[in-house]
Formats: sequence, C-alpha cells, structure tokens
Amino acid sequence: MGGYAFNVWSVYGLFAVFIIANLWLPLNKRKQILREQKRRLLVNEERNITTDDKQQ
Repeated sequence: MGGYAFNVWSVYGLFAVFIIANLWLPLNKRKQILREQKRRLLVNEERNITTDDKQQ
C-alpha cells in the first residue's frame, strides 16, 4: 500500500467502530426506554390499586 497501510487500516477500524456504535447505541437506548416505560406503568398501576382500595 505504498507505506500507507497503517492509515488505511486505521480508517477501516474507525469505520467499523462507527458502524457498530450506530447499531448498538439506538438498540441500547430503546431497551432503556422500554424498561423505563414498564417501570412507570407498574408504578401507575400500583397507585391506581392503592387509590381504589382507599375509595372502597
């Protein structure tokens, strides 16, 4: 590669990191959002159950 092998392979490496990050980060964020929504739903249901018990 005419002495440019390090530069070429480092660009390939950075590109691979970029692609992996662009796949992994949104998936990780999605899981985090789903966990938070599930937690909020459970807390909300628990509050409704306690409120219903007090009203009866």
